[in-house]
Amino acid sequence: MKNGTFEMPLIAIRLPDGLSVLDGNHRISAFCGLQEMPAGSLEQRGMKKPAPEQDVWIGTHSRGEVPLDFPLDL
Repeated sequence: MKNGTFEMPLIAIRLPDGLSVLDGNHRISAFCGLQEMPAGSLEQRGMKKPAPEQDVWIGTHSRGEVPLDFPLDL
């Protein structure tokens, strides 16, 4: 919140219907909440509103398989 960016990028994997966050779920939740706050209320506290675009690491498997593509028999 001091510089408006994630200290470390989120880690995600591309799925057929979009991205799945593998590491950084709490950060993305905080990011979404902070996007709703007025910038002025953050500036009064010496903080910056996070930029709408952030760096994300997108991982892949060597053979292109999607690790979450398995049946769940619970």
